[in-house]
Amino acid sequence: MGESKTESKSIDWGSGDDNDFKRLDFGWIIGAGVEYEAFSAGLSYNLGLSNIAATPDGGNKVKNRVFAITVGYRFGKK
Repeated sequence: MGESKTESKSIDWGSGDDNDFKRLDFGWIIGAGVEYEAFSAGLSYNLGLSNIAATPDGGNKVKNRVFAITVGYRFGKK
């Protein structure tokens, strides 16, 4: 069968030349949810607006994008 290769690297946070990503990000979140008796479910999308690349040389852009699904159950009385 095929081989697998794993590589790991530590991430350096900050705004300097030796860093990988900036620490601060901001953005928009849009979502919706539904609740029925003790059950709940929701969907949301997070759109990062800032470029978190520590060194945006050559037009590098790194932005966060998150799609989330939530499911919940409430214990106890209402």
